[in-house]
Amino acid sequence: MTDPPPKDPSEFSFVKNINTNQIITLSEIDIKIEKAVDPEDIFGPTKVANETEKIQKDTHNNFFGNALHKKKQGNFGNVHCIQEIDSHTGAIWAVKFSCDGFEMATGGQDMVLRVWKVLTTQQEQHDEQRKIILEVQKQQGKKSKEVEENEKVKLGRKLKKKIKQEQDQLKFKQAVASEFPLFAQDPIHEFHGHSADILDISWGKNGTILTASIDKTVRRWDKKNHQSVLVFQHPDFVTSVQFHPKSDLLFITGCFDDKIRIWSIQDKKILYYVDTKDLITAACFSNLGNIITTASYNGMCHFYESKDLEYITRLHVRSKRGKNKSGKKITGIEFTQDDKYILFTSNDSRIRLYQLSDYSLIRKYQGHQNTKNQIKAFLSYNNFIICGSEDGCVYIWEKDLDQTISKKIAKKQQYRNESYEKIQISENIITSAIFTPKNISNIYHYPMNKYENKKRNTKSIDQETKNNQNENQNQNQNENQNQNQNQNQNQNENQNQNQNQNQNQNQNQNQNQNQNQNQNENTNNTNTNQIQNNDNNSFGMIFITCDFTGIIRVFLNKKSKRIN
Repeated sequence: MTDPPPKDPSEFSFVKNINTNQIITLSEIDIKIEKAVDPEDIFGPTKVANETEKIQKDTHNNFFGNALHKKKQGNFGNVHCIQEIDSHTGAIWAVKFSCDGFEMATGGQDMVLRVWKVLTTQQEQHDEQRKIILEVQKQQGKKSKEVEENEKVKLGRKLKKKIKQEQDQLKFKQAVASEFPLFAQDPIHEFHGHSADILDISWGKNGTILTASIDKTVRRWDKKNHQSVLVFQHPDFVTSVQFHPKSDLLFITGCFDDKIRIWSIQDKKILYYVDTKDLITAACFSNLGNIITTASYNGMCHFYESKDLEYITRLHVRSKRGKNKSGKKITGIEFTQDDKYILFTSNDSRIRLYQLSDYSLIRKYQGHQNTKNQIKAFLSYNNFIICGSEDGCVYIWEKDLDQTISKKIAKKQQYRNESYEKIQISENIITSAIFTPKNISNIYHYPMNKYENKKRNTKSIDQETKNNQNENQNQNQNENQNQNQNQNQNQNENQNQNQNQNQNQNQNQNQNQNQNQNQNENTNNTNTNQIQNNDNNSFGMIFITCDFTGIIRVFLNKKSKRIN
């Protein structure tokens, strides 16, 4: 890699320590991060402020800084981009992992459904990394020739800026290529058939995929033939689709004709439908599959029983006062894993968490910008909420349900959660942001080594044959030695009896000392483990972002270097 060119003073290239007023360059920060230094030691304790403190990314590295808002300590202060995929054209509206987590499907404005494979073995990750490095080297060779030609000709300011941007992008790609990728760079499946934007994706337990589109259809795809097996026609735009959590033969769709439908794949027909009298923008099953929730263009949400779509209740997701009092479009619905809470994302730049026992508002998360686009929030396995934004950032909140809220506090609107972390990802709108499942983050850090396991098995077979040969030789030698040893044993028995008595006394004293030491060590270990579990629950997490131009980026919250 070539040395970076001198930075333009207009670029953000330093960070100021709040306590000492010391200016630290981003290159110094990267060196300290590689040595696994705590980010707080670099920046100092973060000040609680009403306005966000801007920390932009280093264009010559894959490090992305976080800005804290009303938080003393951040959880995502060491985020690195580990992969960048550019295969879609246009915005990506839907991102979903398969039920086992080993595949990811994406779809959006280019009307193509793509499926990406997670690299589960260390060999696969190394091979894919080599491909990425070779591609970056080819691009670098082409750009170097263009630079040599441009040096001979006088260029204008606009062209010079474009050349600098392209050079910075190459350096960024070089830094990303030094990391181990999570996905194969090319999709394993590409499905063509929709004639308009794909708005929603759903995975079945058997690996089948359903997609909802603006072309007024829902399609079921076959991976073997790379074609849509079934097409379910609708009278208007289909905004949402989801398989039943317990059966791949049933699914629901939400449509702009105000109707929610339950379909049977086996019979290829509608079993039940209900007219909600509102434009449906989102629909979702609960995790148990007993409740169906629909959301509308004006913020009205309806709850039904999934057996026969019997009406339960309705809920108006909106602000109590102000310009959003009438309600805004709901762009996303998600149930928590225990089905106790439900998360709504809406176009008033708010994310609201309701309790299903009494349908009361528990938390309101804000800070991001979502006024026009179909941006959805996502809840992780360890209670972090992530959401894209129209300002090109990703916002992360803690779910924060440890504190109970009384009705008096709720009236004072103290249920708001405005403490978040903001990470600048791109200049374009971040249309989707999602955390990977827990098993995928574990596989990335400790990949399965199938090739090494095969070698170990072959080595163990060879060792067993050698050991059997050695055992036969040793048996003959041992028989001769045993005869001589039996004569000497009788003489040594008398001496050993006296020595054993003294040793037993010393062992009893040592055991008492060791028990006291072990008790003290166990108490210290439990305390340290509790601290580590509380502080480091976000380290090692991986999240994925998609922007308005169709670029997929994979980010890792590092703490130390990966153990290979």
